[in-house]
Amino acid sequence: EVPADGVALEDVDEVLRAADRAAALTKQLLAFSRRQPLRPEVVDPSAVVEALVPMLRRLLGEHIELVTARASDIGFVSVDPGQLEQVVVNLAVNARDAMPTGGRLVIACGNAVSSDADGSADRTATTGAGLPCVRLTVADTGVGIEPEVLSRIFEPFFTTKGPGQGSGMGLATVYGIVGASGGTVSVASEVGEGTTFTIDLPRVEPPTNAEPDVAPPVQTPRGHGSGTVLVVEDEAAVRRVTARMLRDVGYIVIDAGEPAGVLALGDQVLFSDDALVTDVIMPGMHGPGLADLIEERRGRPIATVLISGYAPDEGLTERLRRPATAFVPKPFTREALASAVRDTMEAARTP
Repeated sequence: EVPADGVALEDVDEVLRAADRAAALTKQLLAFSRRQPLRPEVVDPSAVVEALVPMLRRLLGEHIELVTARASDIGFVSVDPGQLEQVVVNLAVNARDAMPTGGRLVIACGNAVSSDADGSADRTATTGAGLPCVRLTVADTGVGIEPEVLSRIFEPFFTTKGPGQGSGMGLATVYGIVGASGGTVSVASEVGEGTTFTIDLPRVEPPTNAEPDVAPPVQTPRGHGSGTVLVVEDEAAVRRVTARMLRDVGYIVIDAGEPAGVLALGDQVLFSDDALVTDVIMPGMHGPGLADLIEERRGRPIATVLISGYAPDEGLTERLRRPATAFVPKPFTREALASAVRDTMEAARTP
């Protein structure tokens, strides 16, 4: 919204870039702790790898040979494709840094039976031994890893690089994503002999039907929204921005800092609201419980958008199965939030 010739534009752009970097680091931490929202799909992991090859070649440089291999009858896995891509890219970057004078990187996919890995830095064990899995190996011919480093390789913020050369979150993120996907990751390395990362992901049945084409999300322009939205968020800064986002696109917004404040508004307000946008985790009562209580007092469903920085747990997933309910992960854009509000309101009007 700052004019192109405004003196503050450069400063605002830098603020936005800093916010994006902070959001990216937070997502890496959540991935490590297995609380990052996942959007799993049944995919062929070798297809995910092959789609990355052009980017990986540019990333690695001409001094490193990239080789990919896959079994002819490879199975399928249930993963978030974007996070699997992040795993492969992080391992490729790690391998590149281990081969400063050149070398060879081999990424292979094949079927296997899971077992307790022998790697000295094996850190996950969710797949279980003796189960069918798809194995992804990333092997380089680099300098190798010293034993004292190998034992700490998946620790967040642990790095052997100099200041400004890495956050120490690359391999920690790999560990978190693989574990959250139900898999195991191990590493084997010898100084001067290279390093091999082995990832086992549970094999699943292939999809029975082709997924229908999904239309790209429609961005809601300014002034498009109509109706009243109740915003409930205990963090004041987030509440103010969320309310402003919705007012910018035309909604009438009533906001409250906690569920108790909402209930104090009275039935007249609760009955007039067309939609509820609520944080999931709040003091006194969580967002889904607040939505249930409002619907009980209204006697009919209310369009509900749940916002959170954490992955939906089992209870929240059950709530999301209801019609006119959506989940928007933090941080979100104005367009993403406005679209979710519009879509849930339309679903609430559908008989």
